[in-house]
Amino acid sequence: MFVICLLLGYWASCLQAGAHVVGGPPCSSWVWLSRGSTKRCRLRPQGCKRHPGVRKSNKLARRLLYLHLASTNRND
Repeated sequence: MFVICLLLGYWASCLQAGAHVVGGPPCSSWVWLSRGSTKRCRLRPQGCKRHPGVRKSNKLARRLLYLHLASTNRND
């Protein structure tokens, strides 16, 4: 995880001032149709962590959040 944060921080530092980062996790894990398998709801937004697809989606969402934070917290 530390290595990924370093890589994302380096990538964010290469952005030019005023650049925009666009990205998002695959939404199929968060739509209401998949509630039966993911067990996501308002009270449990992380869902069933035993489900491999849910774990993967949660990890991707965290990484995108780190990227967003790293790119917006730069001192230009």
